[in-house]
Formats: sequence, structure tokens, C-alpha cells
Amino acid sequence: MALEFTKYKMVNGLTRLGERYFNGVFKRLDFRLHELEQRRKSEDVAVDEITRVGLARIDSIIVPITNDLATVIEEGQNSVNALELSISEVAGGVVSTADFNQLSQDLTALIDTKPSQADLDDLTVLIDAKPSQAQLDDLTALIYAGL
Repeated sequence: MALEFTKYKMVNGLTRLGERYFNGVFKRLDFRLHELEQRRKSEDVAVDEITRVGLARIDSIIVPITNDLATVIEEGQNSVNALELSISEVAGGVVSTADFNQLSQDLTALIDTKPSQADLDDLTVLIDAKPSQAQLDDLTALIYAGL
């Protein structure tokens, strides 16, 4: 640790130069080193912070996509359930062939539906998102603090 000023203390007559000069220099150096040691983050803390920022960024991109996929899967499952119900009703003579054909066309249309250009553009924006300068500055500060 710093703050070991007494080790560096000069004494007139015992050292070649005067204590008035060197004691001030060593005292300033000692206090500066102590302050730097107190502010410095450990490397583990900096790595943890970088990991946290990276995972948060990944989550901000992946979570909306997985939520959208879950919604699509749920809608598809609902459509399959409706189709199965329709088939069972047709088999039981409850639904006419025309109604069954219409349901079949609706289901085919739902399956063949492609995402709109706006949806694709939103996805591209999410994938291409870059961190702000403030985020980069924070990350740089953390990296230097860990060195």
C-alpha cells in the first residue's frame, strides 16, 4: 500500500539532499499513489461489468425476436386446433364441405403469409443496432479501470 511516507522521509545531515525538498516530493507521490489505488477497480469487477453490458445488449435484440416467434407459434397452434376441430365437425357432418374448404384456404393463407417489409426492416434495425457513444465511453472507462 501507499501511505508509507515514513519510509521515504529524509533527514538533514543523514541524507545528501535536504529533507525540505524530498519530503514534499515523496509525500505528494505517496498521496497520489494512494488515491489511484483506492479508485482502481479490480479486473474481475471490470470483466463482470463488460459481461453484463454485453448480455444486456444481446437480450435487447434476442428477447423481442423470441417473443415474436412465441406469438407466431401460439397462433399456428390455435389454427391447427381450429382445423382439427373443423375436421372432426366435418367428419360428424356438422360443417358443410364449403365451410371446410374455406377454413382450409384460410389456414393455407395464414401459413403462406410472409412478414411485411416493415417487419423485416425492424428486424434489420435491431440486428444492426450499434451502442451509443456514451455506452462506448462507459465501457472504455471500465476497461481502463481494470488495467
